[in-house]
Amino acid sequence: MTRQYIKSTRTSLSMLLIAACGLLPQAARAQEGTESKMVNTAVPMLRIAPDARAAAMGETGISTSADGASIFYNAAKTVFAKNEGGYSLNYVNWLKQITPGFYMLSLSGYQKLDEKQAVSGSIRYYNTGKVEERDFNNTLLQLANPNEFAIDAGYARTLSDKISLALTFRYIRSSIGKTIDNNGNGTGSAFTGDIAAFYNGLNQEGQGFTAGLILANAGASKINQGNGNAGFIPARIGAGAGYTYPLDEDSRISFSAELNKSLAPLIPEGPNGMEEYSRYSVFKSYSEGLSNSALSIAGGAEYNYKELFSARVGYFSESKAYGGRKYMSAGIGAHVKQFGFNFAYIVPTGRNAGAYALSNTLHFGLTFTPALSNQ
Repeated sequence: MTRQYIKSTRTSLSMLLIAACGLLPQAARAQEGTESKMVNTAVPMLRIAPDARAAAMGETGISTSADGASIFYNAAKTVFAKNEGGYSLNYVNWLKQITPGFYMLSLSGYQKLDEKQAVSGSIRYYNTGKVEERDFNNTLLQLANPNEFAIDAGYARTLSDKISLALTFRYIRSSIGKTIDNNGNGTGSAFTGDIAAFYNGLNQEGQGFTAGLILANAGASKINQGNGNAGFIPARIGAGAGYTYPLDEDSRISFSAELNKSLAPLIPEGPNGMEEYSRYSVFKSYSEGLSNSALSIAGGAEYNYKELFSARVGYFSESKAYGGRKYMSAGIGAHVKQFGFNFAYIVPTGRNAGAYALSNTLHFGLTFTPALSNQ
């Protein structure tokens, strides 16, 4: 007979899952009865900015210049990179205020094949800390370690001297829903992908506009979460624009702005809402997702001096239906020859539970960039 049990952790299981998804602001509103319409998605890792550079700029990355983490935001940028290749290793202590066990590691990079083609790849690992599963007598049944990881592979090609396209294929595996209660059946996997485009309007002096579009995490719409439940993968449509202005021969400043629209559906109202929700197909879920108000906006700026030092600031804001996260960000980057270090710090705005959860979030990144190409 299956034994009933409770979970004793640094946080409760429900708080673990809510925190993992970055939805603490909504959880607080739901408890207060002030907000019931919210998008719930699985694979929280896919909603966290993996690298320190983008995190410092409010999570903008669709239209910014290419770097080793481009595959996370817009792989189409890589064919216009100044360098033949770029590689990045990043760490983020996500939701440190809730539990010290939450973190994400990522390794990514790109390599040009020629003037018109580039390939990119990445792997990211998301850890949600140790979870003690205990029975009602407080007897330890299992010490679990819920986690997620994803592996990406991308290919980009120019269509003209200013426009490029990219395809990214992604394998996702998540064990956040795995427990004794569901006999370990809370592990799920799925295949998704991105379709991205990039416009490079920079002139020979490095001044001009850039823009990007992306359909992210498209393909499989759901992933197993245990007990017969499947969660929607956070698919989205994103658009970004940027402008770069050289201040002099040694320095430049860049601005970027983005809008991302979630394609995840809301749970329909009524007694049969959950049943209807669980039967949504890929196209039905996307059409429903487009009709709700779950979206985010972001903006960022970056000052670069001689490719040796960078200073960055940004702002990120989600609608209440998408999680309600709002924060300012700042960071720096330093480069010595082919090696670099990036740092970002999150400063949440507001005084709700979500603001507390995001406090003291830090991003650290190491980069390796081969010598400038001869193009």
